[in-house]
Amino acid sequence: MISVAQLVIARLKTQFSDVEGLMALSDLGDKNVPRKTLFVVEMAEQPGQLVDGTGLYRHEITSTIGVLLVVPARNNAQPDITADRQQIRDLLYGWTPDDDYEPLYLGGGQLQPSRPGIVAWVDRFITQYTEDAVGV
Repeated sequence: MISVAQLVIARLKTQFSDVEGLMALSDLGDKNVPRKTLFVVEMAEQPGQLVDGTGLYRHEITSTIGVLLVVPARNNAQPDITADRQQIRDLLYGWTPDDDYEPLYLGGGQLQPSRPGIVAWVDRFITQYTEDAVGV
């Protein structure tokens, strides 16, 4: 299995200087974020129905990747994150991370709870791939 999160990080680094992986959205509380930073987190993986008639166990797996945009709020002013969100979307929406995966599509986004002095927004991107049982 390929790490889609690592492929997304590499893609985002072509346009953003600070991009890191994150194990869970709740881990943001431990991070010092002095400048705009993107965090990529694997948010969910859901198997579909078993594909019948193939002679082996095969599932379509839906994988959700979150891109968390964190921007410091200087002088209590709410930063405008619209341009950054659009740039992230332009890089990822419709992009195929690997030949075994479907192109990424939009999965929604929302403001995230965060500590004072930062604004955090997560956009979700969804892809699918086929998983076959090995050795069955």
